Amino acid sequence: ALIAGTTSLCSGWTAERVGLAHHRQAWGWMTSAFALAQALSAWSLSYLFSLGESYWPLFAIGAGALALGTLIALVSSRLDIGTALAR
Repeated sequence: ALIAGTTSLCSGWTAERVGLAHHRQAWGWMTSAFALAQALSAWSLSYLFSLGESYWPLFAIGAGALALGTLIALVSSRLDIGTALAR
């Protein structure tokens, strides 16, 4: 239920950050990066679980990923990404 809302929010945020002229290009990059990261992460976490058969490393990696995502969002909100893409 959250995916549709999250996708809409990310699309709107992207348009706000890069401008409508660059939204389609940025959204394409974001979609490709998400798909690649999701596939690699799923394989890697499955492999890691098969080695130790413990969920604790997976939760630690997830917590680290959330923290990193928060940091990236905070930093990117301070940058003018639209100007960088327009160059």
